[in-house]
Amino acid sequence: MKSFGSDRAEPGPGGSFRLVCLETKDWMARRPKTLTSPEHPGTAVLWCGELFEVFEALPEAFGGVVYVLAPWEARHTVRRLSPYDESSEIARHAERDWRRAAIWKRRASLLLAPILGHLPARIQQRMESEFGAPARGMTIASALPLLVLGALGILAFLVTSFGGRAAFTGWPILPVPLAILLFGESAIRLGVAFLQGEPAGSLAGVLLCALWREASRLVPNQSSA
Repeated sequence: MKSFGSDRAEPGPGGSFRLVCLETKDWMARRPKTLTSPEHPGTAVLWCGELFEVFEALPEAFGGVVYVLAPWEARHTVRRLSPYDESSEIARHAERDWRRAAIWKRRASLLLAPILGHLPARIQQRMESEFGAPARGMTIASALPLLVLGALGILAFLVTSFGGRAAFTGWPILPVPLAILLFGESAIRLGVAFLQGEPAGSLAGVLLCALWREASRLVPNQSSA
């Protein structure tokens, strides 16, 4: 029986095999009968034209798993067949790589949420569907600080109008037109995020993405010329 990738096959008693794997597979071991539940056979594995059952899945000290595959018993019904061959192992390896990359990207999106939340809504939604980035959370994380800065700028303008300029000495006060713009835009974005549960990009983020797209289109034309 041929093994694939980094797996190693070892023959066992009664036509069974031990498949030593460095990476786990989406195989379920047999669940024995208990007082409250019936017996459930393990995953049916088609290996080199023969049908096996995943009888046991034993974790190893090195971090891998040893799957004990026994010949399939005719009394069980095959509900889900999992092939074990070169193509299926390549697909499993690619899926594991994708999942690892998705975990890394999600962690990065959490760290960079105050910046990524300015991206257009469709990009944030695509990030959420592709690797689980918290689109709504990124919008909130990027809009809330600007809402506070805008509110502070408006408040400082009102207080200054009544002669209280010294009260905001040393504070990061924005010009009142910019403060009003940021406050209004951030309030709308937060409203979309909280009331509709959807992400919302900022005007600056949308404009930067549009400029980036146009610049990306022009680069190939210039190089070809």
